[in-house]
Amino acid sequence: MNNCFVETSRLLLRRLEEADFPAYAAYAVDDEMSRMMGRAFLHTETDIRQNFDWLKDKEPRCYGIVEKANEQLIGNLNIVALPAPLAALPQLQGKRGQTLSFCIRRESQRKGYAAEAIRAVIAELFDDEHFDFVQCGCYSFNTPSRMLQERLGFQFLANLCVPTPQGEAQTIEHILWNPRRTPMSDLNAYFKSVIDQDTASVVLCDLNHTIVHMNPAAIRNYAKHGGAALIGRSLLHCHNASSNSRIQEVVNWFAASPEHNIIYTYHNEKQNKDVYMVALRDADGTLIGYYEKHEFRSPETMERYAF
Repeated sequence: MNNCFVETSRLLLRRLEEADFPAYAAYAVDDEMSRMMGRAFLHTETDIRQNFDWLKDKEPRCYGIVEKANEQLIGNLNIVALPAPLAALPQLQGKRGQTLSFCIRRESQRKGYAAEAIRAVIAELFDDEHFDFVQCGCYSFNTPSRMLQERLGFQFLANLCVPTPQGEAQTIEHILWNPRRTPMSDLNAYFKSVIDQDTASVVLCDLNHTIVHMNPAAIRNYAKHGGAALIGRSLLHCHNASSNSRIQEVVNWFAASPEHNIIYTYHNEKQNKDVYMVALRDADGTLIGYYEKHEFRSPETMERYAF
């Protein structure tokens, strides 16, 4: 098949064809699917035709998802350039990546088709096209899509507020790094475990002040403020204007020089600990975020080797 992009045991991903229009129209009229995709509702044949022709003729990497058993179109998947706000993120500078979006008709959901198609596309983009990462997102209310992306190994990247025909909505943007082009990613599980085993709170933030990770100690300690629900939200919402100004001042200082990596912020008398802000940098030294480091000064009371 000349227009076939990838093939799996059950699916073909190929360019859309005119013969696909009836099957496309059957699922394009689903208002809930349109809402999850952030597009206008497609109720008339004219609207559906315009949308279909755009995907078929104007989107160079839009592929129909076809069930091989009956040669029927059950969805579509797009590969496009990153949205400008994500492309501008410091951690993506100098890296090559593409954004995926996808939909599966309601009757074919919960059968593993989406995961099967996405895995095949990721393999193509990583192994044959040598991209550094694949990016994928969804609206915050699209829980099935978010859970699918997380199962496939995507990690939180950022939140965006974008306009939709139904009003402004927040997205959850994820990223998956190509392990062959980022060998240090093999150590991520070890680094995460170091953080998660720490008895002090560790809250990692990106340069937009979005909380990207909280270790179990932080989730417990900040439970009354939302605990794990704080992940994906802005740290600035947890502080007053004066503190937020100080946080931004420190981040600006981190950004001014790769030698600026840690700064003492205050001493907590009640817990007898010193608190620092620490810069987070990638392998090239580019600033990608920050976290708060707690150093307790009280002697350990635990018995030595108390198994």
